[in-house]
Amino acid sequence: MCLLSMCLHQFDGEFHVADFRAHWQLLVLCPRENIIIWFCSIRRKPDVHIKFAVNNAMKEICSNLQGKDNAPPPPPQWIEAKSHVQQGPYECGYYVMHWMWCIVSAGLKNELHNYFSDGTALDTDTMTTIRKKWAAYLLEVGKWM
Repeated sequence: MCLLSMCLHQFDGEFHVADFRAHWQLLVLCPRENIIIWFCSIRRKPDVHIKFAVNNAMKEICSNLQGKDNAPPPPPQWIEAKSHVQQGPYECGYYVMHWMWCIVSAGLKNELHNYFSDGTALDTDTMTTIRKKWAAYLLEVGKWM
């Protein structure tokens, strides 16, 4: 099992990638803390429909974690990570792959938004490297299936 697979098993949140209006964005759900971290490479705010659906899902997840006898959980806290900002029209997928790789490979579990405060664009070498890392990872996982 490769390092990323081991880290994914230890990660205490859930990754959800959304293609909304032809733009990839990343949601990291942390149900134990009742927190949602929103990553968008063009700093777009989450759409009200996405927030509504995710809030309802988190309410159900948190209720199941707490047990049915407890009071309903409060709405989750939404945190918008202020990370890298893309400059071109098509790189958003690379940014999502970069954020996921950084979170999992570094074993980040708490206050993820504090680790992502660089507002610069990713350079071509970084995007090429992240693409190669994910390709190698997916080929490795494919061997186990």
